[in-house]
This record gives sequence, C-alpha cells and structure tokens, in this order.
Amino acid sequence: MQKKIFILSLLLLIFTGLFSQTEFKFKDGDFLFQTGKKSDFENAITSVTSDNKELNFSHVGVVCVENDSIFVLEAVPEYGVTKTSIENFINASHITVVGRLISQYQSTIAPALIKIKSLIGKPYDFVFHNDNDAYYCSELIQISFIKNDGTPVFETIPMTFKDKENNEIHTYWIEYYEKYNETIPEGEQGTNPTGISRSDSIEIIHIIQ
Repeated sequence: MQKKIFILSLLLLIFTGLFSQTEFKFKDGDFLFQTGKKSDFENAITSVTSDNKELNFSHVGVVCVENDSIFVLEAVPEYGVTKTSIENFINASHITVVGRLISQYQSTIAPALIKIKSLIGKPYDFVFHNDNDAYYCSELIQISFIKNDGTPVFETIPMTFKDKENNEIHTYWIEYYEKYNETIPEGEQGTNPTGISRSDSIEIIHIIQ
C-alpha cells in the first residue's frame, strides 16, 4: 500500500507540472531524496534497496533554513556530515523529490536539526554500522527525528546487500567489504533512502528536475 501511494503521489506531481524550483518554498525539515548521477556506489545502493527502477533513491538530506539562505544537512562520503547549499545539493542529482513530515510529527523537526548540526564534521559511515560514531545519509535522519515518547519517527529495518534480480550478495558489496576488511552486515538493523521515502510519516509534495 505504501508503495502504491508513493507512486501515485509522484505521478500526481508530474502531471500537475510541479517539477521545478519555481514558486516552491522550502521549509525546515523537508526531506530531499535523490536518484544520484549513477556512480558505482549509488548503483549498488539502489540495486539492493528497491525493486522498482523508477523509485530508486541513493541519497537523502534534510532542509535547514537560516535567515534568507537554504541549506541541506546531509552525510556524504567526501565530507561526512556536512551543510550544503540548496543549489549545490540539487545540482548533484538528475532528480530531487521533496517529502514533508505529516503534521503529527512536525514538532520533531527543531530538535532533529539541532542534533544533526551538532554532528557536522563527523565522518561518513562507509561500512553502515550503527555504533561507530560515523553516519551514512539515512542513518543521520533516522537517529535524529524522535517522537515525544522517545521512539524514532522512522523505524530501522533489516539491511540487505542482496541484488533484487537474483537474491545473491551483490558483487560490488563483496569486493567493497573486503577492501575495508569488514564482514557484510546482512540482516543487521539499518535504513536506506528509499525506505524512508515510503514512510507513512512523510508526504511527497514536490519534484525538482
């Protein structure tokens, strides 16, 4: 059901012409999902996190508005946790899809942004572990948006590194983890951008191409 609603939301935005920056106003806490420019790393992420080629997201960041400037808080391999101008963020991808928290969870935005800002400068989590004080993009989002009862807005799910086409560990990840001398964390709890984009806690509201 989540997947069908997500697809219908995207189609509605496309058919109504809402796929540019014109007339759109970003707000604190908006989630920006990107398809990437198809590096090997991004291809490996999307090949194991979605079974629909039109909905594969390899990256997510969150909007932070400061005075008259718009930034995106994100975790990227090159810089770790960082703050990027909205222009540079959008230019890094073929397509950016904007999601916004439903009203029930809007109160989680301010403390989440404070937490993420406190983590700026932390390294990128290249091995996708949740206990190493390093962060990958969707992990940064998942640990920061917390409900009033102390539980996360976005639940973790068992990670998989298996190719959706053949249900085998993707060759890229086998070689990748050998390079880091780490075991592949197949089945361990984690997150991914595509999973967050389909959460019932988010409404898809805009597309930028």
